Amino acid sequence: MGAIGEHKRKQKLGRLEREVLLKIETTGILLPFDLYTGGYGTKENPKRLRKLRFAYKERLGRMVRKGLLKTVRKAGGKLGYDLSAKGEELAESISIGELKIEKPWRWDGKWHLVSFDIPEKRRDARDELRSTLQTIGLANIQKSLWVYPYDCREVIELIRRKHRITREVRYFVVDEMEFDHDLREQFELPT
Repeated sequence: MGAIGEHKRKQKLGRLEREVLLKIETTGILLPFDLYTGGYGTKENPKRLRKLRFAYKERLGRMVRKGLLKTVRKAGGKLGYDLSAKGEELAESISIGELKIEKPWRWDGKWHLVSFDIPEKRRDARDELRSTLQTIGLANIQKSLWVYPYDCREVIELIRRKHRITREVRYFVVDEMEFDHDLREQFELPT
């Protein structure tokens, strides 16, 4: 394989590939028909529909060759796509990279704490967990204790599943916390 081919193989996923992985992760399976019938002015333009079908078929085939997808047969013999183990891992990484915690319009006065105790042999998972918690906006108040003023249980559950650390990570909701003045300032909450 030449230098250009090697470069293309190592390129990051495009918008369509990310969309496909996330759609399969949330719905469980993807039928090619689902992709190219969802708008894009295709109903009025059959030529555009043919182009989209060809483009999607080509990209889905490429994702199968990369080992991100596997083909499956649905009831009735329709061909569909499901995530491979590699694709599932990548889809979860994309999901976590795009995580955002919904902030309600008003703080309810409760603090949401995340505590973890991950052994040294799982250091990579521990480091990635810390990095993800910081990225999504939690504040580190002690070595393995993080806090956030809004509900983030679903996000933490997704992180637990990705790293297979369900018992090592605990989630708490507390009504009050001592010495929280600096945290209230950090999160711009009423004092």
